[in-house]
Amino acid sequence: MVPLDLPAVMEIEQASFSNPWTRRGFLAALDQANVAAYVCALGRQVIAYFVLSFEGRETHVMNLAVHPDYRRHGIATECLRFIDRVAKRADSGQISLEVEESNLAAQLCYKKAGYRGTRVLRNYYPDTQEDGYRMVRKLADPARATR
Repeated sequence: MVPLDLPAVMEIEQASFSNPWTRRGFLAALDQANVAAYVCALGRQVIAYFVLSFEGRETHVMNLAVHPDYRRHGIATECLRFIDRVAKRADSGQISLEVEESNLAAQLCYKKAGYRGTRVLRNYYPDTQEDGYRMVRKLADPARATR
C-alpha cells in the first residue's frame, strides 16, 4: 500500500466499518517502521487491503477489509494465507487480530483459517459499545517441525 492507493482503500474502509480509520490514520500507520500494509488488486482496482504490525514474535492484523462487491469470493482467505507467509518470514510465533462480536462472517472466515478466540474484549468498539473478540492463530515453530 502506498499513499496513491488511499482513495480506493478509504472507499472500502467507509463501506466496511462503523468507525472507519481516517486517511490520517492510514498515513500514520504507513509511516511506522514496524508496520506493513498491502493492497490486493484486480487489474488496477484495489479490492482488498490489510495492515500488519510486528511486535516481538507476534504479527498483528490491525485492519483487513474486502470491497463489498468482492466479498464471499475467497479474497479474505487469500489475504490470510498471504499474512501467514509474511508472519513466517518475520519469524512470528503467532498472528492476532480483533473482530466485532456482530461480524459473524469474518469470525467464520478466521476460524476456517485456523484462528481461535482467546478473549472477549468488553466494549472494545466505543462508537457502538460492541464487544470484540481477540483471535489468535499459532504458527508452527520451524525448529520443532524439523525434529
